[in-house]
Amino acid sequence: MMHIQKHKGDTNYTYQGIPIHAAQGLHEFAIEVILNKCKSGSNILDLGCGSGAFTKRLQNHGYKTISVDLSLDTFKIQSESHELNFNTDFSEQLKRCNYDAIVALEVLEHLENPQHFLQQIKLIAGAQTVIIISFPNIYLYYSVYLFYKKGNFSNFSPFLYWETGHQSLISDWLFEEHLIKNNLIKKEKYFCAPVKFPENFFNKIRHFVFYKILCFMNNDINPTTRISDCVLYVLENPTNLY
Repeated sequence: MMHIQKHKGDTNYTYQGIPIHAAQGLHEFAIEVILNKCKSGSNILDLGCGSGAFTKRLQNHGYKTISVDLSLDTFKIQSESHELNFNTDFSEQLKRCNYDAIVALEVLEHLENPQHFLQQIKLIAGAQTVIIISFPNIYLYYSVYLFYKKGNFSNFSPFLYWETGHQSLISDWLFEEHLIKNNLIKKEKYFCAPVKFPENFFNKIRHFVFYKILCFMNNDINPTTRISDCVLYVLENPTNLY
């Protein structure tokens, strides 16, 4: 029997009491991007809605929401909602609405085939739809440190494979090649959700020194990128398929 990951993980990071299953700072950054792109009352599709924290944040800013996840067992928000497996042709169930924005925060790393997900997005996004997608940033200094020490990046390990379903490691350049293949246009790209150095003094020094050495050894990568947990893209679909 195929194992399907449904566990959302434990977290003390919340929005109005709703657990946030995402890197700290990502939701706060993403909502600012949407506020700059979509007027109040816009129709927004929240893919990978989790327990509903980002859906609630959207509603609090006056947006209409459609929320989708593999399992809605912890989703308690009043919103149109659907249980769908993003590894399937889920667009068939979501074509009926004209979406002003489609949001998929920290979804790609959970999927068997991220490119298939983009193909499905293309089928439901109109030419005016704002598409916002984020995933873990492997350039994060601590991710590079873990790869050097243990051979796995931050957010990706045998434990996390089963615990959170992180199974598709993707870099920014690979994602951008997928966009070209699927005729999706990159409009904006941000490295966001800055991490904090450990509170313990000696660990803080160790992390800070490694961060500085990494920045010095490869100054082609912006220092902000090295301390950001996520990369977030704003895309558009040049072909209106409605």
